[in-house]
Amino acid sequence: MKKLSLFMCLIIAVSAVFAGCGSSDSSSESTAEKSAAETTASAKPVSKGYDETSPKTASWFDDAVFVGDSVTVMLDLYCEPNPDALGNAQFICAGSLGYTNAQWDLDAEGNVHPSYKGQNILAETCAKVTGATKVFIMLGMNDIGIYGADGAIDECEKFTQRLVAQSPDAKLYFQSVTPKMSSHEDEVIYNELIRDFNTKLQSFCNEKGYKYLDIYSAVCDENGALREEYCGDPESDGQGIHFTSEACKIWVDYLKNNA
Repeated sequence: MKKLSLFMCLIIAVSAVFAGCGSSDSSSESTAEKSAAETTASAKPVSKGYDETSPKTASWFDDAVFVGDSVTVMLDLYCEPNPDALGNAQFICAGSLGYTNAQWDLDAEGNVHPSYKGQNILAETCAKVTGATKVFIMLGMNDIGIYGADGAIDECEKFTQRLVAQSPDAKLYFQSVTPKMSSHEDEVIYNELIRDFNTKLQSFCNEKGYKYLDIYSAVCDENGALREEYCGDPESDGQGIHFTSEACKIWVDYLKNNA
């Protein structure tokens, strides 16, 4: 009887050892799974706290600043006498401005820096000098013809880093480059190239957690070109890219419904 009890004790002891080993493995697996989950979570883009409610009112844009080239200049001209468009939004834009030359020194030869209150400024300081908390950027048209879509995106990333360094709390909204009239496409700037840039810009925004706004699709025709009735450039010597007031209204409506 004593031998049987001793044997039973031995079985119980061995079972406990194996149970302990199983528990340890399970704990290790649980720890590994938790670590992997934490790594995956940390790899996801951090939420930028964008307001997803739509549509927006004109006053929602009171603390916004728009950075852009001559296409955005037309939006500024449209909004100036029309307070129901984008409220008190401010504009920091200049003809021929791009992601590349926006990074040039203020005294660089051939610079095209925008001005604010009569003084030339770097576009990257737009939120800092205006006090805006939302920055809407539409640049790239003047970069892609020289640097291609990939080179333009590289410059976009550099410009963004500089802007964020100046205003780390500003919310960034990247607007697609808009299309060109098909009759004005050439080997330097053409709609396929613009779309290639926009695709890369959207990927950049998705990666970094910024808001991407597809203005291109709001004003293009069935062939992907700027609608003729939306272009305000002279047919003979214009660039085929600048907007009419009607197109600017389409732009404003898109922003209110998608920003």
